[in-house]
Amino acid sequence: MKLKPSITFAFSLLLAVAVIGQNGNSRSGFERSNLDETCLPCQDFYGYANGGWLRKNPIPAAFSSWGVAHKLNEDNREALHVMLEAAAANKKAPAGSNEKKVGDLYASCMDEQAIEALGTKPLAPYLAAIRKIKDVRSLQAALTQMEKIGFGGIFGAGGMDERRNAQAGA
Repeated sequence: MKLKPSITFAFSLLLAVAVIGQNGNSRSGFERSNLDETCLPCQDFYGYANGGWLRKNPIPAAFSSWGVAHKLNEDNREALHVMLEAAAANKKAPAGSNEKKVGDLYASCMDEQAIEALGTKPLAPYLAAIRKIKDVRSLQAALTQMEKIGFGGIFGAGGMDERRNAQAGA
């Protein structure tokens, strides 16, 4: 039997990955420490497959549920927080650099005293535009302006699932 070169290459690649994984020279995405080998897989497969991870990752008090995606999200949030704090603290970042821009923006968002001192002043132009609404035409103009700067309008359009019947419309 003669195999095409592309099939031969794919087969060789799969074989190499399998061999490397067996020899321990490379790590796969499977983490054996997440197993609970005290559980018998034929009697409690969920416990066997997830018991180690569940033991090492109890649900934090701030959450009602916890899983791999939650942990990944929180780890990512913490990594971003560390990077933002470092960017804000770096006084040697060159003016105009991305690090300086990000650091300054983050620092301005975290300056609670300045934010509290401003009160509703930043909203004044938008509140004034709302007060100018007298008829349908001025309402349309105000909504158009708000939409242009990122405020959502009165109406929205989009798709979503039917909560009571997932098969509706299928």
